[in-house]
Amino acid sequence: MRSLLSFALLVVSAACGVSAIASPKQHSSYSLCAPGIEHCSANYRNQERQQNGPTRTVPFARKKLKLTNAERLARGMPLNAPKPHRTVQKRQEPSSFPAAAGVGSITGEDSTPVGYMGATTVDGAIYGTSDQLVNSAIMYVERTGSGNTETRTRITIPDSDVGASFPILGLVQGRDNIDTNVGTGSYHYLYLSGVAQPGTTAGSVSSVVDNTYSDVSGNTRAVQTDVWTVDFTTGVISAVWINDDGTAVPLQFFVQNGAIYATADIAAFVAEYASVTPITLRLVT
Repeated sequence: MRSLLSFALLVVSAACGVSAIASPKQHSSYSLCAPGIEHCSANYRNQERQQNGPTRTVPFARKKLKLTNAERLARGMPLNAPKPHRTVQKRQEPSSFPAAAGVGSITGEDSTPVGYMGATTVDGAIYGTSDQLVNSAIMYVERTGSGNTETRTRITIPDSDVGASFPILGLVQGRDNIDTNVGTGSYHYLYLSGVAQPGTTAGSVSSVVDNTYSDVSGNTRAVQTDVWTVDFTTGVISAVWINDDGTAVPLQFFVQNGAIYATADIAAFVAEYASVTPITLRLVT
């Protein structure tokens, strides 16, 4: 059983230099971005609208994103498309463990502060970086005990710009992925995004749960939430993704164009797209 024990700001440390590629492949889905850039903020909604039709234009008005079927009928509009089947997974109730507070910063390879994980998401869809402490994300890490490491746990960010409806920090299947698996040699990638309750359980394969990326873009994508391991001695946060066959694949984190991603193979992503900055995620309590 779990309880919210600690909250902190995410520390992002540059793990190594920037990788580069001369001739990135051109996915039609990012044709409005600079070559090799998976996500570009200025053109984001235009990209997704081009593929999926018009989406909302008010960034964070999430309380009423769609008309009900009755409202649509009254306006002579077709009914809403049926939602895909989703598995609701019941989680254990939290225990009464005490809470501990902390703050953190983003440091570079030479320990120079470079920013924070921002409380304001990129286009309301993906968590990104911020250079201002005041704009940093306050995180809550669920604990099952007082040990130095918590494995396959849940992190929530309820006070971010999307936290009211999407409080869980989750991994969301990338737009250009052809399935829900990641691995060595694959460019497949994952967004760090907000996910709605109930999220997914530790060790489970991905499932369709409401999330900020799908909410903004209209693209249905699978998610996983209880994937985080936190070492409270070093502050390092790591994660795994559970493939369809049940294999737990360790992930690497990186930043491209201000957005934070995860993948099993940064080199394969760079070969498909363009330069990125590998990072370490760190929690300071």
